[in-house]
Amino acid sequence: MKKLLQLSLLFISSFLSTCPLVFAEQANSTDKIKLSQELNTIVNAKAVKRVSPIYPRKAAIQKIEGWVQLSYTIEKDGSVSNISVLEHVGHKGFVSRAKQALEQWVFDPAKENGQVIQQFNATVQFDFSLGEHSTNIVSSQIYQLYEKANEAIKQNDIAETKRLIAEMTDIRKTNRDEHNLFNILRADLAGLEGDSYSQLYFLNKTSIKESNTFSGEYIKVFNELKMQTAIQLNQIFDAQQSLTKLKELSQDDNELTGYNMVEQLLDDYIKSNKSIVTEEIFKKGDLIVLSLVRNTFSIDNVEGNINKLDFRCANQYSSYSYQKNNQWIIPQAWQECRVFVYGDKNTSFTLTEYPFSADKS
Repeated sequence: MKKLLQLSLLFISSFLSTCPLVFAEQANSTDKIKLSQELNTIVNAKAVKRVSPIYPRKAAIQKIEGWVQLSYTIEKDGSVSNISVLEHVGHKGFVSRAKQALEQWVFDPAKENGQVIQQFNATVQFDFSLGEHSTNIVSSQIYQLYEKANEAIKQNDIAETKRLIAEMTDIRKTNRDEHNLFNILRADLAGLEGDSYSQLYFLNKTSIKESNTFSGEYIKVFNELKMQTAIQLNQIFDAQQSLTKLKELSQDDNELTGYNMVEQLLDDYIKSNKSIVTEEIFKKGDLIVLSLVRNTFSIDNVEGNINKLDFRCANQYSSYSYQKNNQWIIPQAWQECRVFVYGDKNTSFTLTEYPFSADKS
């Protein structure tokens, strides 16, 4: 099967000239509540025992492949707890088997000033692959549907694209590339409909590697699209992740110079005195995971119901019920914080990240 290269290359010079970094004015925070703690130097936990997941029998028989990404806590005794699913693709049995394997992992626990502590916000991805028995080939049925849907997208034919995607939905997908093509089509459809939020959601559900289906050049174009979409939505952390991948893939000096310029733009934006504002909505379930680039934020303009917020940082785990007019200040020493927001489907809210130097008193 010939390699796919359907997306147009996003030229760095054009990207920089149209880079839509939106600077929002700092919100009034006088009446907001602060939650803050101080921490000392941390030594991260190290795994001393890893257990691979058992391949679900039905999935193996059906030759289904996929992956599961988990977040978890490392306890003081080196055991694992608080396992949450970040993303998963493939057979439903992959999730339970991934959790069962992770529960058996053992760590040399993290330490703070020589004292054993819990460590939070650890992540791992389990890939379920049949190895040498893997077909790793997209079926002709799925590929033909992909080609037809891609042509409909080029023609801006939303109705036909939806029909073909619905037809593909009913077909069993057995390997990573088939799932990837499906999610890429859903991302393209969302982009065609002007729904950048759903577009980024489906792009983030896609985990592509170089193969007979995806060339190295396609993977680069794919990450450029993810970066551009993330910036359009003010999702700076996602943009940085895609940019890091692009720099790893680049072998062209001029191209790398362009990526470095984008990196500097993002860094300047994060350090600026303007607030970063994003719109969020529970479209696909009851959980949204926020990856922050600043340590002070608030959640406002809630339409619907938010149940609670879990803070999972490198060395801190805290859970709070949501209340209006709350502002959270996370110590920078925690680093790599993720906020797990739980709410009802279709609930929307505004996330505001405040400048590092802003006076919140």
